[in-house]
Amino acid sequence: LGDIATHPDHRNQGFGRAVTAQICHFLQDKVDFIGLNVKCDNLPALRLYRSLGFDVNAKYGEFTLKKAPKRA
Repeated sequence: LGDIATHPDHRNQGFGRAVTAQICHFLQDKVDFIGLNVKCDNLPALRLYRSLGFDVNAKYGEFTLKKAPKRA
């Protein structure tokens, strides 16, 4: 699952839980594994996903590389 988000004006009303649970319910008979990524400091999302039965199974880093400016 990816990019599940709730607009800040509508958080803490159960929308994220409802959407995530419904997607998982739809997928449960179609796939053997459902995974998602969430930032490790996003405590509200971690609580939500754990309450739906997800477990942390790996931590990863996200990196970027910027192109160096051309030298004159």
